[in-house]
Amino acid sequence: MKRNIYISIFIILLIVPTISWGILNVLNISDPKIMETIDFDLNEKRLKATLSETINLDNVNVEYENYYNDRIPFRSVLITTKKNIDSSIEAPYKNSLEKTLLKIFSKRKEIEASTLYSGERDGRAYRCFDQAVDLFFNHALAKDDIDPYDPSIDYPLKLSDNSRVVIGQSDWLYLYGSNIDYYTGKKSLASASEIKDREKLYLKLNDVLKKHGKKLVIYICPEKEEIYPEYMATYEFKDKTELPIYIRDYIKASTDINYIYQKEDFLREKQNYILYKKYDSHWNTVGAYLALNSIKEALGLEAKSLYDLDLEKYREEIALGDLIPFGNISSVNFAPNIEYKILNYKDDCIVTEDVVVDAFDKPAKHTTCDKGAPESALLIGDSYSVAVADHAKKEFKDFYYTSFSNLDKDFVADWIKASDDIIILVVERNENVVVKYAADTIMRVLN
Repeated sequence: MKRNIYISIFIILLIVPTISWGILNVLNISDPKIMETIDFDLNEKRLKATLSETINLDNVNVEYENYYNDRIPFRSVLITTKKNIDSSIEAPYKNSLEKTLLKIFSKRKEIEASTLYSGERDGRAYRCFDQAVDLFFNHALAKDDIDPYDPSIDYPLKLSDNSRVVIGQSDWLYLYGSNIDYYTGKKSLASASEIKDREKLYLKLNDVLKKHGKKLVIYICPEKEEIYPEYMATYEFKDKTELPIYIRDYIKASTDINYIYQKEDFLREKQNYILYKKYDSHWNTVGAYLALNSIKEALGLEAKSLYDLDLEKYREEIALGDLIPFGNISSVNFAPNIEYKILNYKDDCIVTEDVVVDAFDKPAKHTTCDKGAPESALLIGDSYSVAVADHAKKEFKDFYYTSFSNLDKDFVADWIKASDDIIILVVERNENVVVKYAADTIMRVLN
């Protein structure tokens, strides 16, 4: 009896969707857009399965099953619903339960910004000496993608021929310059008076913008070596105090300025995603999205978690990155970078773009989005802001973006006046110069 019931249920599950699909097609024959809404494109990067002209008894069942699965009624709706259910189940697991389980059963140490990848030897503190890190947990890579290295070796410094680039372990590349002084703590803190002057400048800028009904966000991008120090050469600490964290906490304690430096968030998220490009000094698509999410939260806009995105991980065709030509390094034996695509994200909105300056080193453009937030925003930044601007153009009804190199141009003054939100985004080594330049320009225009 039970067997017959199960067979009947199975047959109904096969027949009812097909009959329903046929009825919907007949009812909506005059309005094909209704069926297109149900049978929408999933952006799959492949061709659907086909049937062979000849029948091979060895694989005919598999062939017909694949053919049917690619054309099953309500396929797009079912797959999308399953993804949404999986995401809703996975998010609390990723955010809480997984961390608890790893803490209990894993040898991986907890991530602390102040002690990450540091060790003691002969009474001195070092970064990246005796690195206690499990790559299988700290990098979103399959086992075959992980380059082996010995985590107990005291790695010497290796520079490119022109001494502009650090060649790290597993071919990771890092910019070599003033940022290394901050990395080692040689320039970890400005004087107390310099810190106070910076706070005064930010307060003054914030007050001016408030008087004009505008919001301010200052976003400081973490240096690549702060998020991925495990591939760096071993350096002796001069001072463990980190300037952006010090400034952030100092400002947060005494002002209402939206000053963001989310190193801790990046260290946490790098367990699940790659955030910076291996051969480039900049963050990748996911790193830029994390930054924009924090900026949106600061502005009171709805932010969408990474776990709610449909991400596709892929390898670039060749080894790409600004540090390869900058260091005059041959990339012949380098494996391509890992990158991500954000699929189906606000694809229904219409974005128009007016490029005002198309120079590679100082872009400026104005975009409009029919379904963006009603407020207008201006993003002023260095090269790290380019990837953020690519996401932000879908977030605001009017979005203005310019490199700080254009701040002396007349159109920037018009954009400052037209914007409800002012966002200044720079990498930490550029904060002192670029943010001051931007602040002085904004206040001059509005005053």
